[in-house]
Amino acid sequence: CPSIEKLIRDLRNGAHFRVMPTKGTNTDRVSHFRTVECAMPIFLQPSRLGNILKGAEEQLNLLLFTYSKTLRGVIVSYSDVKVKSFKGKMFQGLSHVEIPISVKFLLYSPSIGSLISGRVNKVGPDFLGLITEGVFNISVARDRLSEWIYSDGAWKKKNSEKKEIVVKSGVEIDVVVLGIRKEEKNIFIEA
Repeated sequence: CPSIEKLIRDLRNGAHFRVMPTKGTNTDRVSHFRTVECAMPIFLQPSRLGNILKGAEEQLNLLLFTYSKTLRGVIVSYSDVKVKSFKGKMFQGLSHVEIPISVKFLLYSPSIGSLISGRVNKVGPDFLGLITEGVFNISVARDRLSEWIYSDGAWKKKNSEKKEIVVKSGVEIDVVVLGIRKEEKNIFIEA
């Protein structure tokens, strides 16, 4: 029988998520946020059955700012938590009760090829680092900066009018998403 730690780990990985999107919107393509309504189980200890919503929030809080393979995005927030049935399931050997809920998630899910804005926060001779939405990392590798020259802690190049463009720490720029790496529960945006 699996342990509760394994159930939570599987829940985070989507294995026990049994997510059934009921509605999905992507109204703000510029910001790369979208909402998804889901039906999913939570696993509560009997001591939490007196306040199922509070127990659900404790479980959902574990998912915040983690990447969900099933939902294809980073869970930024949740709302509209509803208990679908007050009849739970128990599994032999486990003291936890499975309770079905519905929840609305706000996801951050940029797509490859999309334009994304970020503020430069790290500059080095082999890369350029940016932060988008205040929390998500973007990296631009040296081989993507072939037209640029690294000098004095900044990346520089001349535009078509021969004016110098300087990209240094604190500057906000737009980049194209070339890849999204997922490691553990984090995403790394490559531009």
